[in-house]
Amino acid sequence: DKEGLIAGIETQGNHVQISLLLGNNPNSAQRHLGLALCQHIQTETKAQSVTPIFVSSHSSTTPDRPSSQATTDKQASAPSSREKINTGAKHVILVASGKGGVGKSTVAVNLAASFSQLGMSTALLDADIYGPSLPVMLGHCDKPESQDGKIHPIEIHGLKTMSIGYLIAPGKPVVWRGPMVMGALEQMLKDVRWDNPDVMVIDLPPGTGDAQLTLAQRVHVDGAVIVSTPQDLALADVKRGIAMFRQVQIPVHG
Repeated sequence: DKEGLIAGIETQGNHVQISLLLGNNPNSAQRHLGLALCQHIQTETKAQSVTPIFVSSHSSTTPDRPSSQATTDKQASAPSSREKINTGAKHVILVASGKGGVGKSTVAVNLAASFSQLGMSTALLDADIYGPSLPVMLGHCDKPESQDGKIHPIEIHGLKTMSIGYLIAPGKPVVWRGPMVMGALEQMLKDVRWDNPDVMVIDLPPGTGDAQLTLAQRVHVDGAVIVSTPQDLALADVKRGIAMFRQVQIPVHG
């Protein structure tokens, strides 16, 4: 890399993630350059997907590893030192669950539809990278278009939607490690032309992992809704989810 643009490349099967030294918050021209580079690489290779990650230094490509449980607890309770992601949404609601298969995505879609019916411009983001549900639930699997370094969300039923399921072949598994997942999630937040909706509903993956913590720390969130079934095992995980949101000072609305 003669220009010193590429900080690192990571591959998982046919998926490629490229770290670009353009800063954590590049301008539109820089984003367009990064997306164009990834599109060129995907065209010239057999890669199923090529995702850009914008970083400010070579060290940013490797996530910090806590040395003890105390460090982990401190990171969970303290705000992230990285810059907040501005989605442009006036309000952001997270829909979470302790376990999968409890109807979380159904609640997220219907909640977003309800906001839209109330006359609010509404965005719906499927943040479950490993198990995206939105394409099936909305009956739409076409790839979104992009222009000027921005991806246009899929507009359906009055909602502006985005999911990793729109970007990969139907039925194909996403075999990515944590940094690639976090990079893809941040790109869907930053590089989609959401057009400043009144409300953004984010359908989280189940559990209390990296995706939930990243969103809680990097996005201005107004509150969370936790979905569960009445079984004891499901409720036990809900309690852990409530505790996580309390640690990062996000109110649980229900």
